[in-house]
This record gives sequence, structure tokens and C-alpha cells, in this order.
Amino acid sequence: MGIVAKRIAMAKSHLKIMENKYTNETNLSIKQSKIYSPKDFLQKPHIKYTHYANLSFKEENTAHAANNLKNIYPKLKTVILKFAD
Repeated sequence: MGIVAKRIAMAKSHLKIMENKYTNETNLSIKQSKIYSPKDFLQKPHIKYTHYANLSFKEENTAHAANNLKNIYPKLKTVILKFAD
């Protein structure tokens, strides 16, 4: 068995373990998720803001997104929100 086949087998095994271990938590997280639209980020006149977040929406894997943002903004704090389908 080559290295790629071993990694595939490890990934499948890991996925099965995570599904068995965290099914309830994953379903609860999905149930409690909020889907945002652009209107959710518009200024609301009744709320006083002191700072606006800079939002970027990227279709990248988490590691690449974090690394790219850290390179672009080395002195700023960054948060990565990972969404599952």
C-alpha cells in the first residue's frame, strides 16, 4: 500500500471516528447556525458602532486562508469562520 492509499485510509478512518463521536454536537451546531446575508452587515441606525469589522469571504481551505491573511495583515488579529455544507 502506497503513501497516498495509506493517507486515504487514515482519512476515512478519522472521518468515521469523528462522525461516531461528534454526530450529536455537529447536528446541534448545524441546527443553531445562522445564515447571514449582506443586509446583516449594513449599518443599523438604532445601534451605535465604534468599529466596523473588515470581512473577507474566500473559498479556501482553513490553513491557506489563515496563512494568507496573516501574511497580508501581520499586525492584526484574524478570525477564520469555517462553514460546513
